[in-house]
Amino acid sequence: QGEVEAREHAARQAALEADAAEVARARREAAETLAREVGDAERRRLAREGLGGAGWGAPRVEWPGGGGDGEGGLLATGSAFRLLALIPDPRWRLAAGVALVAAPALLYVAWPIAGLLAGGLVLALFLPGGRGT
Repeated sequence: QGEVEAREHAARQAALEADAAEVARARREAAETLAREVGDAERRRLAREGLGGAGWGAPRVEWPGGGGDGEGGLLATGSAFRLLALIPDPRWRLAAGVALVAAPALLYVAWPIAGLLAGGLVLALFLPGGRGT
């Protein structure tokens, strides 16, 4: 009787493990499908806004807080943000932004006047412009 119970227990365990594997597979497939759909929707959105290709036109960038154009985007952003938005990889975009901000500070250490001038230029690039492009 003990052997029969052990076999039944093993069979139940195998069935539970098979069910758990099936549930995990179904979840993984659902997550992959959802990620694919979100990716497709994001690519369509980027294409509509002109960010999908490698063009020279200024991309439409949405920034929190809105701005002078009434749509919360292009006029509310400074030239530096628009130029950084042209870099497709967010890691490179962040690195370029940090380098843009750090360069005047490093220049200030060597030549204070040049560092101040470069800092003013970088500040002007990050401030929102008053004119549309």
